[in-house]
Amino acid sequence: MIRSSPILIVFLLFFSCSYNEPVNFWSGSGTLTSLSRDAGRGILSLSRQNKLEYRFERPLIIPEGFSLEISYQLSNQRNEIANGQVALEAGGLSWELPRDFSFLDYPSITTSNPDSLLIHYTVPLPAGNLSEINLHWYPESNSARGSTLNIRGLRLAPQDFGFSFDEGDYVLRLSPFVYSQNQALYIDPPPSFRGFKELRLRHKVPGGPIAEAGRASLLNFRVAEESPAGRLIVYQAFLSSASFPLRISGAEFSETWLVQSRALILEPIPADPGAILRWPQGSWRNPRYELFRWEDFPSILIFDFANYAIQDRFLKRLAFFAEKSGFQGRLSEDNIIADLHGWNAHDYPAETLARFFDLAEKTNFPLLSEELELEAILFNEGIIRRNSAGTIVGGQGAIISLTQEAPDYLRVVFMNHEGFHGLYFVDEDFRNFSQGRWEAFSGAPRDFILAYFDFQAYDINDTDLMVKEFKAHLLQQPVSQAPRYFGLTLPGRLEAQPLYRDLLPPKDQASGTWPVLAEAFRVEAEAFSRYVNQRWGLAAGRVWRSL
Repeated sequence: MIRSSPILIVFLLFFSCSYNEPVNFWSGSGTLTSLSRDAGRGILSLSRQNKLEYRFERPLIIPEGFSLEISYQLSNQRNEIANGQVALEAGGLSWELPRDFSFLDYPSITTSNPDSLLIHYTVPLPAGNLSEINLHWYPESNSARGSTLNIRGLRLAPQDFGFSFDEGDYVLRLSPFVYSQNQALYIDPPPSFRGFKELRLRHKVPGGPIAEAGRASLLNFRVAEESPAGRLIVYQAFLSSASFPLRISGAEFSETWLVQSRALILEPIPADPGAILRWPQGSWRNPRYELFRWEDFPSILIFDFANYAIQDRFLKRLAFFAEKSGFQGRLSEDNIIADLHGWNAHDYPAETLARFFDLAEKTNFPLLSEELELEAILFNEGIIRRNSAGTIVGGQGAIISLTQEAPDYLRVVFMNHEGFHGLYFVDEDFRNFSQGRWEAFSGAPRDFILAYFDFQAYDINDTDLMVKEFKAHLLQQPVSQAPRYFGLTLPGRLEAQPLYRDLLPPKDQASGTWPVLAEAFRVEAEAFSRYVNQRWGLAAGRVWRSL
């Protein structure tokens, strides 16, 4: 019986070396550099005890449910057998890399040409910082002169467990916690790695495999004898912690995976906001959201979520922490805010994001997996970072978001509103201009907009928040629409609220509008539109170059 390689807990040390070049086989966020020439080429000699060392320019923050996939080939195996162990060290854990099919002892696989075999080995990463990746060769009595391990790729991947073999391309994909015994394949990850979504099997001949629970009859699926070769999927509802070890037998199969179905950390797509509004959802890389980088202002990330519910799991708690009256500055439990409305679209600067995640870390607050995923993206993009004391602090940039669930006309409004928030966060001159306009804005129009923001549950004692919202509400639609919006729509909402009705200026009964408000906000909208046009070529109601 051959089982998966054991986990060896190790302590990673930083090594000084003058060679410090980015490696071209890392395909992920962050910059991975090599600490030696051989490491830069990705070649581990098996002729003697050896090591390759890599360091991230800044530590990656790994959310729960991710793995590191290393792709490699071994050369010159026919000349001499390399006795020893290749260890991959990452995230404080060490894993023995398989060098041939004996890792699985699977009878249908042959090793006629071991040098051409490409192995993709995926090892789970603990949630937290990933600073280094190291490979060590520990020889036994015999070494293999001229033999090498050649790295073809390193990337983050979903934390899945299983095995597959492509006979045509001679590619083996596998993970730890997979082994064969008595002509059956077993998958048996430890309890800490059992947050799966589904079990996928691909069988090569009609009849199909049988999937059985290890300690209870919770699984027993068989494809009918007349069924053609293909896939069998067992979903999470049929699996539990008592199902392990999973035993798959009954047919020759080429693939079986226990799938987490977690998203990778996406590299933002550079795009103009107008292009994002027209971006087809069918081309998204992740069904929950697509992530963009504002083409002209690359420190601003733009999330387009599939619906409000998904957006809430990423950003609702942040909304209460950042802006909601009575909730600012504290982390609210899910049951407290479950029945309360967040925002339909969001915007947060680097400093606010840093305060949120630093407080969560220091208080061990249980964040959602989506919030941890967001944190990883922010670290990777440098929007948040750690200072020398280990505190999470603001870096450069901001995030904004909207959803596909909003109707098209509101998506335009939200993109304008949130887009100008993003510019406010990253441009000091824009903040100073907005602050000056707010300080000069007085009388009944100022009382009205403060009452409206209070009605919307903003913290009106937060001056910066008031300036920010004042500016965004003025710029979210064309100047021509400002008189109606501020002279009819918004005061009409307050008129229906007894608490705010008396704060409105006199109403013109003939037209049913508030002329004082219409004129005051038209003047402000023109001033703001003129400013953004002169500075960036934008305008009120248009935060994009083209639509």
